[in-house]
Amino acid sequence: SGGPDFTSLPSGVKVKDIRAGTGPQAQKGDTVSVQLSGRCLNLNGKKFISTQDPTTLVTGLQVSEPYVFTLGSGSVIPGLEAAVTGMAKGAYRRAVIPASLGYDAALSL
Repeated sequence: SGGPDFTSLPSGVKVKDIRAGTGPQAQKGDTVSVQLSGRCLNLNGKKFISTQDPTTLVTGLQVSEPYVFTLGSGSVIPGLEAAVTGMAKGAYRRAVIPASLGYDAALSL
């Protein structure tokens, strides 16, 4: 979905910056640390993953708090990499990740 305030990235991910960060923008090869919460739009926003509320985790999805990964390493879903790339420290961004760049049919909620 997204909406008028969202920007479409070349990957197909839609993002909306809520708060700008400071410093250099995260790029491929950078190790990043994020707080995240994932919700399913087609399930009325049901939360399926969160770094701040471990009770919402779905079997097989384990995240630490904060979630640390290296951009471009392929260790996270492509949509998360696309959404985080270009963010600076302290930024807050909302992203709409299409199923093809997310968990797709591999995740049963």
